[in-house]
Amino acid sequence: MRQLIHGPQVVLWREIAGQEEEFEFEIGYFLTCELRSPPDPFQLRTLPAEPMMATIAYRSNATFACKACVHLATWIEKNNYQIKENGAGRELYLPLSQEQDAQFIEIQIPILNR
Repeated sequence: MRQLIHGPQVVLWREIAGQEEEFEFEIGYFLTCELRSPPDPFQLRTLPAEPMMATIAYRSNATFACKACVHLATWIEKNNYQIKENGAGRELYLPLSQEQDAQFIEIQIPILNR
């Protein structure tokens, strides 16, 4: 399976209904070719398109990395958008090089106009 994985790792997160502090997570990878049937326990899916996303991108070793989601949520609120209910947030992780531990991270949150 490892030879079929290409590109960034993707993490999806969704709030569990009625429980603000609890989230459901999924981890995914981009594939280099199409699979007829993925091996257990994997599932093959295509990410659904989202008409509008708020995003922030940064290096994982940036000084504000641990607060990136808070910065993005603040921007959403200040710019008169709202986070789309039942929409999954996304994080993409791209390695910067083989030698470094640092990654380029993009956080995407589906939003709506107010």
